[in-house]
Parts: sequence; structure tokens; C-alpha cells
Amino acid sequence: MRVVELFCGAGGAGFGLIRAGMRIEQAYDVSEQALAVHRANVIRLAPGSFMSKLFRYGVPTMQVRDLSALTRVIPEMTELHADLMIGGPPCQDFSSANQKRKEGDRADLTAAFALIVTSVRPQYFVMENVPDAAVSDAYARARMMFKYAGYGLTEHVLDASFYGAATARRRLIVVGCLGEVDDFLGEHLTAARSDHRVTVADVLGADFGEDHGDGRGKLYWFQPNGGESTGTRRVCEPSPTITGKTIVNRRNKYKPKKGDVPGWSDLVQPTPDQFSRIQGFPAGWDRSAAGSPSAMNQMLANSVPPPLAEAIGKCVLAHSRGERPDIPREFPWYYDEWLRERYKGTALRDQRSLFRAVQGLLGPTAVGPLRPALGLLDRHPALAKVSPQRKANLKSSLRLHRECYVECLLTGVLRE
Repeated sequence: MRVVELFCGAGGAGFGLIRAGMRIEQAYDVSEQALAVHRANVIRLAPGSFMSKLFRYGVPTMQVRDLSALTRVIPEMTELHADLMIGGPPCQDFSSANQKRKEGDRADLTAAFALIVTSVRPQYFVMENVPDAAVSDAYARARMMFKYAGYGLTEHVLDASFYGAATARRRLIVVGCLGEVDDFLGEHLTAARSDHRVTVADVLGADFGEDHGDGRGKLYWFQPNGGESTGTRRVCEPSPTITGKTIVNRRNKYKPKKGDVPGWSDLVQPTPDQFSRIQGFPAGWDRSAAGSPSAMNQMLANSVPPPLAEAIGKCVLAHSRGERPDIPREFPWYYDEWLRERYKGTALRDQRSLFRAVQGLLGPTAVGPLRPALGLLDRHPALAKVSPQRKANLKSSLRLHRECYVECLLTGVLRE
């Protein structure tokens, strides 16, 4: 799958997608330093040997671009024929840390991202932002553009610690697919979510931290992001969200809070490289091209955790191949009752079996609008080898369910 990165930053999303098996064709950012870090790491640390990386993944072109210059970037990106576009428009205007919460020029870049996507029209796109962006005016405008262009949207707030990174970083992830229904990737993302969170100890090892004998196990220092947050943290949990200020040691300005242990000022603090590993980057990720330490720290804080991007990439690839997660799906109760009133014995079992097969192929799309469901069934790779009669029966099952659904709406059994 060919990928174009927008607002690529230092390469967290790109590296994760490469590990998922995708190919980065081009990466854009307004920061030369961020692109230099991206260039220095993404290909060098990609899976496989140096030659296999060049052969399989290619070398992405890095472009310094102001992505608000739409008349310049849209024609350029159209020629790349991307299958997927990914980007995280700047989020400061939406962040809960921004007390003024006024949507300005940076919020406008969310609309710019939507305009680029809907003009270039890749099959898929992924947008990442802070959870509060979901209720912003800028995202409302972007969402309207996505829907008008024919994208089905999966909109989930994901916690990176359930997807392979040792940080409880929560982000709004919006995945779009042309011609799909909304939440088409929801089952995939749920199936990819681990039952257990990755912890700091999982990444930095059992020797990291100090046990103060208070029953909390080993502890370490995490510079609070503000408010009433405590600096004393347990290694058996994911870290809080990493910010640019987290990595700087500012204990001389900290006032102890309830939950801090005696001797909190002597607790070990992760090094910048250890914070990088907590965020999900491999050991040895080189940020020296960023220039100053503060720029290095901010790039790390702004990065999409690579394990989260990898998980999303694998879900998109599975969807593109027509694969559905192997999870139990409930048969619609209203359809079951409707069928029982009209069919008996073998005929009833056949109709139930057909619709279960459709659910297995389409997931939540099976109970969505008829036209997209029929179109997706037509294009489904698994149906390339089935008989015309079997395919016709599956389509008839979709139409029968829709007949039931409309009737249930009209009679008040269901409400939209």
C-alpha cells in the first residue's frame, strides 16, 4: 500500500506504517529539522537488511511544504497515486492544556488536511489528533467534507498503552475509506486492542525504578504536566502522556503533593532515550538533527507512538484484503423475529446461515445502507471464487434484511 504522510513530524506514524508492511512514498512537513530526523531514522531502522529495505520500502522523498498552500500541494500529491494518506494536523488549538481554547490558524490546518484528502481521493486516510478535536468547529467542517466526498468514517479515541506503547496517550483516530459505511474498521481496532496495557517496566526492564517499601512497587519520577498531577509514578503502569516539558528536570519548582513518597526528589527520571522507548520508538532513534534539546523533546512529544500507527496500519491492510476479525457477532434480534414469522424449518436455517455469512464478510456493513453493502460484497476478494448462485444468494440475503429493517422502522419496532 502506497502512503503519503502529511504533517509527518519526526516519523512516528511513518515508521509504524512501514512496520505494518506499507510503503512511504512521500513525507511532508513545514519543519526542515523534523524531516531531517524522519530521514535519519525511518529507513535506517525499518525491518530487514539495508538492501531489502531499499528494495521493498523504497526511499521516501522528503518535502518541506506549507500544507495550507493548497493550490501547490494538491496537484503534486495527486500525481503520487497514494492508497492512503495519513496526517496529524497541529493540535495545540484543541488541547485541554490550552486554557484559551481559541481555534486559530493551526485549527484551519485540519480543514486543509480534509481539502487535500477529498481532492486527491485516496482509498483510505488516517487522521490523528487530541480527543477534544472531535468537538471542534474545525473538525466538524472537515467531517462534513469527508462525508460529502463519500468516505465512511471510523472515529475512535484510542489509548496507545493498549496497542503496544508504554504511555497512556489517548488520541482521536479517524480512518476513512471511500464507499464504506461508518465504523467500518471498528471491529478491527477492537480486535487489535490488547487486554493488558504495556507498562514502563515492560519497556525499561525490571531493574528500572526504586522501591520505597510503601506497597506500590518500584517508582520513578515523571515531571507533571500541570494541575494536581503527582510526580511519583509506578513502573507497573503506563506513563502519562509525554509532553515537551515532561523530559526536562524541573523538580526545583515542584511542590510535593499527596501521593509523593519521602525522598521524591531523588527518584530516578527516564533519560530522553528511555522516554523515546516509552513512546514506542526503538532504541537508538536519533533526534540529533532536531538541533536543540527542547526541539528534540517537543518532536518526541508530538509523535504518534509507532506501535499505535503499526496497529492501525495492519487493521487497514486487513480491511483492504477483505479480512474480518474472528470475533462473535450477534444476529440482529429484530431480523431473527421477522424471519421466524415468515420461514420455518430448513428455510429458516438457510436464511439465518446466509446472513451470518454476510456478517462474516462485511461485519457492521451488513446492517448498514443497502447500496454500499451490495457494492462492497461485489468487490469482496473472498467472493472471486464462489459460484454465481452463491453470490446471488448472499445479495438476496442483504436485500431481505433491508426489507425487514425498513418494515421495522415503519412499524415502530426500530428507531433510527
